Amino acid sequence: MNDVVARTIWGEARGEGDAGMHAVASVIWLRALREAEQYGVELKDALEIVCLEKAQFSCWGADEKFLQEVPYPCWQWELCGKIAAEMAEGKFEATIVADHYCAMRCYPDWADHMRFVGVVGEQRFYLEDDRIPGAKE
Repeated sequence: MNDVVARTIWGEARGEGDAGMHAVASVIWLRALREAEQYGVELKDALEIVCLEKAQFSCWGADEKFLQEVPYPCWQWELCGKIAAEMAEGKFEATIVADHYCAMRCYPDWADHMRFVGVVGEQRFYLEDDRIPGAKE
């Protein structure tokens, strides 16, 4: 399991249920596939790079302390670990094709320039870049 990826999914979507956690993981997945393809890095490294990229996932913001205090055991954390392991092994299957998301309660300026792709739980998902690594043209 990639601990950074599991903590990112948990920090971003632990209250969103199975579907919400998979949707957030799908955003991480698409970004990591692009990172690996564009820069020639291993997928497992790309996963961590995109999770820790500055100002991309709010859970890694100013107050990261809560990410060090993951409640063991809980079903959400166990699922995040399972998803992160599937991603690291290249076996993850995305549930939504999106590279950005935000909470329903906000509407960031960047959303105006992206294609809306759907809602999962309390999150709106968007696609900025139609480039899907590995997809047949």
